[in-house]
Amino acid sequence: MNFDKIDIIQKIKGFKIYSHESGTMEKIKFCLEDIVSPFALETFNKVTYINWEIPDDVVNVILCVEDSLQNEIISRYPTYQTWKWLTTIRGKDNYTKLLRTKSSLLIEKNIKTNITIILDKLWTDDKTKTFGLSWLSE
Repeated sequence: MNFDKIDIIQKIKGFKIYSHESGTMEKIKFCLEDIVSPFALETFNKVTYINWEIPDDVVNVILCVEDSLQNEIISRYPTYQTWKWLTTIRGKDNYTKLLRTKSSLLIEKNIKTNITIILDKLWTDDKTKTFGLSWLSE
């Protein structure tokens, strides 16, 4: 990723990430087409998470974004070198990979749909010494 046009702003519980390529600060978004609607729904701490089935090419793009941001945070804040990165990609070999997003959407299961995923933040957890990305879906 080209970090010349990306702002990473440290907050109390992580970092907010914005693109300013268009001259205004905007969240980073990806539009995904023909995604099979949720493989699974989870609720944790009163937040609903959706696990989307995503094709390998999308998995590769998201992993590239994750790797780039992880490396950028570690280079700017060396404290995180010893922390564990938690990916938003779930799955095992030979199975369709899942992308976990936060969502307020009510979605039917097992239909193909178009979604937009938005990079919400890079979260940190001081107690467990872990960090990772949080995505929203709409």
